[in-house]
Amino acid sequence: MTEEAPPKDRPVVLIADDDVTMRLLIRETLEQAGFTVEEAEDGAQALATFVRVRPDIVLLNVLMPKMDGFTTCATLRTLPGGAHAPVLMVTGLDDIESINRAYEVGATDFITKPFNWTILDHRVRYLLRASRAVEALRKSEAKNRALLQAVPDLIAQLGRDGTFLDYKSAKDSDPLLPPEQFLGRKVPEVHPPEVARQLMASVEQVLQTGETQVCEYRLLQGGALRDYEVRIVACGEDEVMAIVRDITERKRAEEALLRLSSAVRIATDSIVIADLEGRIVEVNDATLKMYGTADKEDLLGKSAFDLIVPEDRVKAFAGMEETLDKGFIQNEYQIIIKDGSTLPVEMSATLMKDTRGNPVGFVGVSRDITQRKRAEEALRRSEEYFRLLTENALDIIILLNSDGTVRYQSPSAARVLGYKLEEAIGKSGFEFVHPDDLPTLMNAFAEVIKSPGLTPRVEIRVQHKDGSWRILEALGNNLVDNPTVGGLIINSRDITERKHMEIELLEAKEAAEAANRAKSEFLATMSHELRTPLNVILGYTALLVEEASDSLSEEQAHSLRRINSSAKELLDLITAVLDVSRLEAGRLPVEVQAVEVPALLEEIKAETQEVQEQSSLEFVWRVERELPPIYTDPGKLKVVIKNLIGNAAKFTEQGSITVDAHPRAGGIEISVADTGIGIAPAVLPVIFEPFRQLESATAHGYEGTGLGLYIVKCLLELLGGTITVESEVGRGSIFRVWVPTGEEVGGFNGVN
Repeated sequence: MTEEAPPKDRPVVLIADDDVTMRLLIRETLEQAGFTVEEAEDGAQALATFVRVRPDIVLLNVLMPKMDGFTTCATLRTLPGGAHAPVLMVTGLDDIESINRAYEVGATDFITKPFNWTILDHRVRYLLRASRAVEALRKSEAKNRALLQAVPDLIAQLGRDGTFLDYKSAKDSDPLLPPEQFLGRKVPEVHPPEVARQLMASVEQVLQTGETQVCEYRLLQGGALRDYEVRIVACGEDEVMAIVRDITERKRAEEALLRLSSAVRIATDSIVIADLEGRIVEVNDATLKMYGTADKEDLLGKSAFDLIVPEDRVKAFAGMEETLDKGFIQNEYQIIIKDGSTLPVEMSATLMKDTRGNPVGFVGVSRDITQRKRAEEALRRSEEYFRLLTENALDIIILLNSDGTVRYQSPSAARVLGYKLEEAIGKSGFEFVHPDDLPTLMNAFAEVIKSPGLTPRVEIRVQHKDGSWRILEALGNNLVDNPTVGGLIINSRDITERKHMEIELLEAKEAAEAANRAKSEFLATMSHELRTPLNVILGYTALLVEEASDSLSEEQAHSLRRINSSAKELLDLITAVLDVSRLEAGRLPVEVQAVEVPALLEEIKAETQEVQEQSSLEFVWRVERELPPIYTDPGKLKVVIKNLIGNAAKFTEQGSITVDAHPRAGGIEISVADTGIGIAPAVLPVIFEPFRQLESATAHGYEGTGLGLYIVKCLLELLGGTITVESEVGRGSIFRVWVPTGEEVGGFNGVN
């Protein structure tokens, strides 16, 4: 079983002595003094115990069997941890030779027998403390020596008079003199007078004030001038330490930076020059403008990383490492300007090197990309906007290659035709078209390929995924030469239902027109057949009234007049129906000729004389004599005006009827105004429809067919004219007829 090492909270003492009594006495003395004691009865056992326990101090008897104390001590010094362990030799020998031999083999101290037991623990404790102090000093010296060796600068220790007391040359530069030629010599002996005076003044300043002094000087070395920086610190009352660094490359870099700064000062982009630690050395005017300052001191000496927003600094540090590795990077950052706001910039960083190829700093070129970012955001929103429009549009949007291969289709294609995107991409768009429509489509496609821009609309049948056929209306745009698109954009709309509805409406229209024509033909035929017997009735009743008026009683004469009146009304109705049927059937001829309106109205005045005489109304005719001739059908225009005069007389019980004619807007306006019962506003929109008779007219006993104003409107449309009405209930109405003066009537010349 392995024996455990004693705890280290108390100093451990190893006693090596072949005398058991001596070991016991030493153990008792030291344990009472607070030490932990390990024992060995000979040298071999002592060495093994040392390796196992690593004691803080060893008490080693000189005279031991097998291996004496001298041999044991010499061997112990070769063991791990034994080189500097304190060893106290215990001996009864007091001759000088034995003492010298003890020191030669590595003993730290010795004590002779017999010794004072009361001071043994003090002797051991003192030796242990001294040994630990020496060990600490040794380690400190080793550390300092390592640090000095690691420093690449030249280090010299000088006395007050400038004598070199110690000297370590720089690693990367040749000394002015070899180290052995510096030691013992004074500064003025190894440096030019002006440099020596500068250095000695700095040495004296350090010794007087205790403050570190830094100065720069230039020496001719190896045929070239080199720049040095010396930092002098006090290391005693009469000694200083001088640390000298070759700053030639740094000086050259600074000079190069200054020259570079002059060259880039007027650049429009921000240019920042920084050292290897990121401290800003120089900026141009564009940088000041970008950061919102006019003073360079606001930027010089600052870390370039402090001017970058915190969330971008990790990227910036990584960018610096990448620049050191690759020599160049380009990144985008948010920077902090003077007023605290941020600015997006695009930065290119380049590594600067000296003539030896060593890195000396960075050049950063930045450009404000605020406008570009806004444009990109606007573009992103626009693309998102149009993407949403495309994806949610009811129309199908398809992108084709110049050979007709489908590159993209909008989601609406799946809704309309049933094909998913992956089912259409890469296929020819012609595969889905009805065979009968392919020739037309192929010809149209070939024409589209020849010329960029919009294409004529085409209607094609496209097969649905379920096998049915859908009718699409397609419009293409040739953007093959556009590098952004590089294809044809086809916009298609499903018009299947619309086409079916159009067919149904066309069939219904044709059926209605056929029925209307049949009705008109029937009415025309029936009207002709009815007019013949009516004319006979009217003729005989007129003869009876004239020839037998003296022989007829009043009752018989009244009956004949009623027959005559009823026959006339029926004839008027049949004539109106016949006119309506002819108008609707397009069989009413138009005989166009030059018409003098004043003469025409004189004829109408004469022809309506009976109406004027039978009414108690005042008729007023206001006709300008210098009216231009009009080209129209005078017979049909007479029908229009006489109809309006008849209506005015019918619905006016007292007052007047005024007929007026005057030029207006490229034609002649003829108005008929009355002071009759008027027309209610709600009825005005429908008075020109067939079989519309005013309720007020019916209520007052006014008879009529309800076709008069409808015929007037149709005749005026045939003549290329118009009719309007203004009316107020209880005050009368004004009908205004406008007829053009041109030779074209209803789109025809001459006789239609």
